[in-house]
Amino acid sequence: MSFLSSLFPRQADPEPASAIDSGPETYPESDASDGPVNSKSALTEKVRDQLASVVPDIGFVEERANETEASRAHEAVQRNSLYKTWLKSSNSEKLLVYYEPENDDDPNGVTALSALCLRVRADFLNQEEKKTKGQTSRKEKNLHGKNIVLLWFSSQHKHEDEYKTRGKRARAMLGSLTSQLIAECRHRDISMQGLEKYTDRAVTRHTDNRLELFKMLVRQIPSDYGLACIIDDVCYFDQPELRDGACKVFECLFSLNNDRLVKAKVNMFFTSRSKPTLVYDYFQKPDRTIVWDDL
Repeated sequence: MSFLSSLFPRQADPEPASAIDSGPETYPESDASDGPVNSKSALTEKVRDQLASVVPDIGFVEERANETEASRAHEAVQRNSLYKTWLKSSNSEKLLVYYEPENDDDPNGVTALSALCLRVRADFLNQEEKKTKGQTSRKEKNLHGKNIVLLWFSSQHKHEDEYKTRGKRARAMLGSLTSQLIAECRHRDISMQGLEKYTDRAVTRHTDNRLELFKMLVRQIPSDYGLACIIDDVCYFDQPELRDGACKVFECLFSLNNDRLVKAKVNMFFTSRSKPTLVYDYFQKPDRTIVWDDL
């Protein structure tokens, strides 16, 4: 199995009904197959299986994006001083790009900002390529470079109708980001001590445990690495039924910048089809927002 296919495998089945019921969560019995995991590779795959994560729909976005609008947005963002700082600073940075007023005329849910996320992903990874120019092949840099990107498209997923309830979507996002990070750490041989605690779905199905797992992994990334979390259409989580679960996840993500146990540079890049209310304050003082009308 290639690295890319292991990081972004074929669209996974949705989480089992017992893990996404809308009532109080209860611990199910462990799988009968649960047992000791004897290799690092088997351990990482076991944990990823328990996360039952939804993979980012890169192909879905690429097929439906308006390339003209996407190119225009990317070129404009690249010229913006806030983006240059986000991309090149040695410190952790955050940036929000959103429409104002609301611009939601894309019938398939894939906006120019969705495609922009893919281009920002490439920009961040290419920072490592520029640093190591002439030293390694492109394939080697993609496999073992010291920049890591975790990607999530909030609203456009091929199997949207298969979700039993959208109220657990923030947990699904967290599971996907965590699964991507596990795969990245494994291929870069980054330590993942403590991973064995999360091989049981009775543990990983709970948001609080997923948050602890994610933070534990980020804290073990070495100081010479850069990590970027790119989340598209974050206003999706402004829906009343999603806010409570999403608050915990975003609080965790933004707390990483002030976590004394985190050694790596951690960047956040969010886009939104309208001004988001749930996360907007995180990008203030100082202002780290780019409004679409300003591009």
